[in-house]
Amino acid sequence: MKHIKSYFIITIAFFLLISCNSGYTKKEGKWVWISYDEAAGKRVNEIDKHDFETFKILGDENYAKDKNSVFYIGRIIKNADPKSFEVLNNGYSKDLNNVFLDNETIIFADPKSFEQLEFPYSKDKNNIFCGTLPLEITANEVSEFIVTNENELMSN
Repeated sequence: MKHIKSYFIITIAFFLLISCNSGYTKKEGKWVWISYDEAAGKRVNEIDKHDFETFKILGDENYAKDKNSVFYIGRIIKNADPKSFEVLNNGYSKDLNNVFLDNETIIFADPKSFEQLEFPYSKDKNNIFCGTLPLEITANEVSEFIVTNENELMSN
């Protein structure tokens, strides 16, 4: 009987966890970002300065945009252009003028030549980036750069 009770509790906990998905939803005439964590449980964060009528969730459900702004998990991505914005993958996105990792701008990244390498590295025609920061290396080193990471903890 004790094993059945434990199994029942684990099963209920599992269904509660899978039913608690973070994401965008409409609430009382506004869009909100809902998230869950162990400490606070359910959190509902209103999305600042959004246009309700043009707000739309993008293919990667962490991203949304309206006619004025782009959002990542409910926060505005500064300097992101909603007209040209596109989600890449692994947290990367870009628009006509900038490249982003989550909601942060990758400093000096050229969106036209940007390529993802093995996380956390990326590159463009001029720079290699670790996360959002360019590495201080020469032009020759940029063209010869390869990721030699063997640490599984650093991969996606």
